[in-house]
Parts: sequence; structure tokens; C-alpha cells
Amino acid sequence: MNNYELVCIFNVKENFHTEGVDAIRTILKNQGATIVKEEDMGARNLAYEINKENRGHYHLYLFEREGEMTKIDELLKLQKGLIRHLFIKLEKPRKQRIRVRKPLHTNQSNPVESPTPKAEEE
Repeated sequence: MNNYELVCIFNVKENFHTEGVDAIRTILKNQGATIVKEEDMGARNLAYEINKENRGHYHLYLFEREGEMTKIDELLKLQKGLIRHLFIKLEKPRKQRIRVRKPLHTNQSNPVESPTPKAEEE
């Protein structure tokens, strides 16, 4: 299974967010995706104007699916109120090997003293 992240930006003015979230969830499930996590990221200012809109309502989906994303991409392009969407294919988390390093040898019996500045005589 491949892991994907989908970020959708909905039109804020026409309030398509509630209908759009359910529609996209249905599209993903009908195309064989298993939704792992969903997160409503709220309304935010866009970095640049898209279709004469300055604000958008963001929603995040994390899901697993086999195969290509072209069919889902085509279906999302037909969604009313969806300003923009982006798929990101996530890499599988790697098992990180922890290496234990030996501490550097320090001589604690003879610590290095820093020279103290002498007081100036007048």
C-alpha cells in the first residue's frame, strides 16, 4: 500500500466546505482508499489569489491506496467549490538504527583553568 497526503482548499464565501469534505471522503472510499486520518485545518489566507479568492478553507486527508491517482485527480477537478488540491506520496517510515557512541575521553583530574584577568593598577 502507498501512503498519500491530500490537501484540499475549499471556497470560503460559498461555504462548500461541509458538503465538499463528505464528497471527497466518498470519492476516496469508492476508489479503494483507506482513510487513516482527517484534519480540518480551518480558514486561512491564501499565499496568492486563486480564482479571485484570497481565503480558503483547508482540509487534510491521510490515506492508503494501491495504484495511480489519476482517476481520483480527475474526480476532484469536477468538485464544485474546490479551489485547489494537492497529492503528496509519502515515504514509508524508516526504522532508524540507534548508534551508541563512546564518550570522548576527558581528563577530569586536571581540569583546564581559564586565566583570570589581572586588575589594572592606577
